[in-house]
Amino acid sequence: MSEKRFSTIMRFLHFTNNNTLDLSTHPQPGIRKIYEVYEALNQKFKSAYVPEKDISVDDSLKLFKGRLGFKQYLPKKARFGIKFYQLCESASGYIWNSIIYTGKDVPLWSEAAAYKTTTNIVMTN
Repeated sequence: MSEKRFSTIMRFLHFTNNNTLDLSTHPQPGIRKIYEVYEALNQKFKSAYVPEKDISVDDSLKLFKGRLGFKQYLPKKARFGIKFYQLCESASGYIWNSIIYTGKDVPLWSEAAAYKTTTNIVMTN
């Protein structure tokens, strides 16, 4: 496969029908093109394993240098990338749930306005 063809496929790869998509009611419009696959993965992670009592919430930055509206700049970590908040089991490191931080459109719990970001991420899901 040529590099040009691969780039074209990757540019237009998404898993949502644009004709039926309603941005005003979508739970996370920032990742609307991959949302269905992302949610299916999260559901599989939750159903495949039950974490033990010691769990932790971690934020991680996955290196990404392409064009993206919610790309984060953190000079102490990988510089540019996509920020994830992940609920992991402490002993094995199994990721039980994750949230992609896309800015203000991240779905948080109902009382989110009264608390800081870390508390909101912990209380969501």
